Amino acid sequence: MNMLIIFIVFSLYISITATLNPVLLIPGIGGSQLYGKISKEKVSPFYCEKNTGWYTLWFNLPAHLLRFRIECFVENIKLLYDSKSHKTRNPQGVEIKWSPPGTIKGMLNLDDYGIVTYFGYIVNRLKELGYQENGNLKGLSYDFRKAGNELQETVDILIKLIEDMYVENENESVCLVSHSMGGLIVLQMLETRSKEWKEKYIRDVVAIGVPYFGSVKSMQATISGYDFDATIIQSKKVRTAQRSYPSTAWLFPNPKFWNSSLPLVKTPKRAYNVNEYKNLYHDIGFMNGYEMYKDTEHILKFNPPGVPWHTVFGTGIKTPLQLIYNKLFPNSTPVIVEAEGDGTVDVHSSTGSTMWIGKQSEPLDFLAVNDAEHVALLKSNKVVNYIKKFL
Repeated sequence: MNMLIIFIVFSLYISITATLNPVLLIPGIGGSQLYGKISKEKVSPFYCEKNTGWYTLWFNLPAHLLRFRIECFVENIKLLYDSKSHKTRNPQGVEIKWSPPGTIKGMLNLDDYGIVTYFGYIVNRLKELGYQENGNLKGLSYDFRKAGNELQETVDILIKLIEDMYVENENESVCLVSHSMGGLIVLQMLETRSKEWKEKYIRDVVAIGVPYFGSVKSMQATISGYDFDATIIQSKKVRTAQRSYPSTAWLFPNPKFWNSSLPLVKTPKRAYNVNEYKNLYHDIGFMNGYEMYKDTEHILKFNPPGVPWHTVFGTGIKTPLQLIYNKLFPNSTPVIVEAEGDGTVDVHSSTGSTMWIGKQSEPLDFLAVNDAEHVALLKSNKVVNYIKKFL
């Protein structure tokens, strides 16, 4: 009798897991752990390490919580821009890598102590349904510091992962679950695929907290730095790294979809709207940033994705809409005029997929999650239950 019960339970488990569509997770900015290895002859400040083995560079809690460590972190994680090649590179003596394609380890928690949870909650809930890590549940980490113009290899890997998961799971189409900029990477990939490919390989896309039209918080990071709402972190110090990322420029509010009559930045001397980024970059003394912005402004055509697309967006959290600086601009902390959103992406941008309504036959729908901060969306039962509908 016991063997019969075991057989029945096992058969039910196999039956359930066999019907689960594979899931691929695509994180956003800051959603993948980055690992660094340092080998330098000289360092600045003098107390930074010259030589290390591989260690967790992002997210490194001691580096962020200890003031004297933040400079070392910034010097190692920043990018250097070449205006001739329009490419970025790591500083001399710094190697950076991330988790291999398919693995989800580097996106469950962003720190090594399990304090800063990312996709971990969603993964645990999916495992309760019978999903198996590195089987029908995989992820794609990448160098989130870079924008789509430097992530073609990532897009190619994403395509290969989807095709491989399809074959490995008995020709079941794949559900993509993306967060933040990860949704833009998915959109970039889909703009290169045929209708037949999409119908064969993609079941659904769940796009969580996607800044379709950009985010004013990216402007704040570039102008004066963003301290992650932690007063112990000095914004001006992390600004050096944040403004060096092409991904930050990519997420500036998009002039195609943003009201040009609304100044996004105000100073005692002038105001800047979406058509005045060149002047803004000039006035903060960072023209390389404008070059990076120009490199990224035409990456996406924003064509309808041609697959079932499910937008999840946060509401009820005060979100930057306008930055007002005093005479110490750009080195002062702005007064923030706020709008509705998830604290990072305002509702106008996070519901940008409404532009596809009536333009594709595949389903488009929306889930609003009240009082959910940008990353906290990934820890919402409402969001998990929504994802389950498409598996």
